[in-house]
Amino acid sequence: MKKFVCTLALLFAGSANAGIITVGGSSLTGADQVFGFEAGKAAYSWEVLNTQFVGEGLTVSSNIDNSILLYGAGACLPGSFSYSGSNYIGVGIYDNCYVDQGQTTATFTFDDVVSEASFDWYAHGANYTFTIQALLNDVVVSSAGIAGNGSTVNISLAGSDFDQIRFIESSLQSWFWMDQLAVNYAEVSGSVPASAPATLALFGLGLAGIGFSRKKKAA
Repeated sequence: MKKFVCTLALLFAGSANAGIITVGGSSLTGADQVFGFEAGKAAYSWEVLNTQFVGEGLTVSSNIDNSILLYGAGACLPGSFSYSGSNYIGVGIYDNCYVDQGQTTATFTFDDVVSEASFDWYAHGANYTFTIQALLNDVVVSSAGIAGNGSTVNISLAGSDFDQIRFIESSLQSWFWMDQLAVNYAEVSGSVPASAPATLALFGLGLAGIGFSRKKKAA
C-alpha cells in the first residue's frame, strides 16, 4: 500500500510543468519546419493570413480582426527589428500603422504537437508588454511575461510538448513584430497534461490510500 500511495504522489507532483519559455535564447537550428512567412504570400491581409499557412500546418488567429497581419517591404517597420527575408508578422498593429485599441490575443496553432520552437521578436519599448503562453489541448503548460526593449530578441520554448503559442496583450496599445518561427515536432503526440478533474481525482485517490493505510495500522 505504501508503494501505491507513493506512486500516486509522484503522479500528482508530475502533473505541473516547469517553465519552458526562454527570452534571449538561441535560435533553433536544424528545425523540422521554419515559418519564414515568405514564399510569395500576400501581405497586408488579415483574411489571407488566417488561412494561407493552414496547408503548411499552422493556423494564425486573433480575437480582433486586422490586429495581426503579414507585413512586407519594411511596412510600419522600426529600423532596429532584425528580420529574415521580406515578410514578417505584426501583432496589435493595423495595416495603416495604427496600434489597435483593444486587448489583443493572438494564437498560433500547429496541426501537430511541437516539442520545441523559437522565433525572433521585437517590441519598441518596456511599456509594450505581453504574456506568452504554451498550450497543449487548450491547457496552459507554461506562461511568461515579456516586455520590449527596442531590440530584436530570440524567444525559445523547450522542455514540454505544446500545440499552441498564444500572446495576450498585457498593456493596451502594445504591438510587436515576429519572424522565423522554427519548430521541432514531438515524436509521440500523446503527452497530454493532466486536466483539473484528472488531477483532483489523482489527489483524491492519494488521500484515500493514505486513509486506508492508517486505518489498517490502527486495526
